[in-house]
Amino acid sequence: MTNKNHSDATSIHLGAYVASSDPGAVGAKKLWIDTTSGPPYQLKVRNAGNSAWGAVGIASASDTDNPIPAGFNSSISPILPASTHDTDGTEVDVTPDMGFSGIAIITELDLIYTGLATETVTVTITATFDDATTGVFTASANSNSTHGYDQNGSNLTNLTKSGHYVTQLAIVVQSSIDSSGASVTAVFRGIEV
Repeated sequence: MTNKNHSDATSIHLGAYVASSDPGAVGAKKLWIDTTSGPPYQLKVRNAGNSAWGAVGIASASDTDNPIPAGFNSSISPILPASTHDTDGTEVDVTPDMGFSGIAIITELDLIYTGLATETVTVTITATFDDATTGVFTASANSNSTHGYDQNGSNLTNLTKSGHYVTQLAIVVQSSIDSSGASVTAVFRGIEV
């Protein structure tokens, strides 16, 4: 998979519907910035059945003149476990791009595990929100593989807090064996505010 910066795109799709009235059944996982009240505006995502909207965050934290968020696409690698089993490796921090206050919603996450031996590798991602609270996402693998997560049916929702945005993501990796050769790449996609 090739990752491109949002700013390098020659054409882009609509990141979110921006309206004070419900855009209706526009498709599962679509985003809507509800401008009925605010700023800040309410960021909502369409459910998997395309039957209702769920509040997932704010779409404007401090820029009241521009409520339209930007795409967030970040690929972080390598993230390595410590040389001692069941110990966190070096923490890798992800922060919003310059000029943005935070990440309103992480819509998708891919974790790519490589170099695994006979072991279990666990990734823990801690989101720090603008109100200083945290949410935690944990995932594990025991073979070289790619695991994809989205806002439907996974604990990725722990990295989103209604009415708030993420100011930092902290990622650590552990292995169940000493001297692991494992490496993890984390690919985040979402909306910055």
